[in-house]
Amino acid sequence: MLGIPATITSLWSVEDKDTYVLTELFYKYLNEGLAKDEALQKAKIEFSQQNLSPNAWAGLVLIGDSTKVETNNLYLWIVVFVLGALCLIFFISKRPKKTN
Repeated sequence: MLGIPATITSLWSVEDKDTYVLTELFYKYLNEGLAKDEALQKAKIEFSQQNLSPNAWAGLVLIGDSTKVETNNLYLWIVVFVLGALCLIFFISKRPKKTN
């Protein structure tokens, strides 16, 4: 409701280490282009093969929009270009001037 299209939450208390590992797996699958619900499902399957306790992974659920995360690399390249140009201008302006 506050502009957050989706969140992963836990239905019960989960160990921090387990949540960290599961979250890394979730983002790995998101980066492969899967929808959020599919990424969480694959992360849980992979994690469950490492850890036999369902308490560690079964309580994490996705709430909200489950579609793919659309990435637009154009914005990233624009930001990188602008920051690079600003750095270049800064360093050129701070160079000591040669005197004859």
